[in-house]
Amino acid sequence: MSADAPSDVDMANEALSQIIGSAFRHVVMWQYGFVLHIGKDYRVTVESPVSIAVGGTVWTGEPGSAEQRLKVVRGDVVSATVTAGGGLQLAIGDAEICVDPDPDYESWQLGDIDGPILIGMPGGGIAVWSR
Repeated sequence: MSADAPSDVDMANEALSQIIGSAFRHVVMWQYGFVLHIGKDYRVTVESPVSIAVGGTVWTGEPGSAEQRLKVVRGDVVSATVTAGGGLQLAIGDAEICVDPDPDYESWQLGDIDGPILIGMPGGGIAVWSR
């Protein structure tokens, strides 16, 4: 990679900028995770431990157990960032959702109607699809 080439984190944050200002529509839960439907076409899938902060209360646990905490999430995406280590940080309304990299599994992904765009890879790092 040349000195002028963007890093995977830079490319990931550029892709995530597409969802800033988009409305959080709803969440779909399943046993091991959840999917946040954002705007018209975007989905954020979480399949690893997550922290959710709302109204000064922070909850951390398995994503399949997050339904009660996610019920109070409302509003637009205020910020969306991929960390240098491959974590995901989302602010929706007054809620903050953080997913750290999982040592063994893909922890999160951002997708649209055409499939995945970003994936938080096992052990950290990010896979970026360009179209």
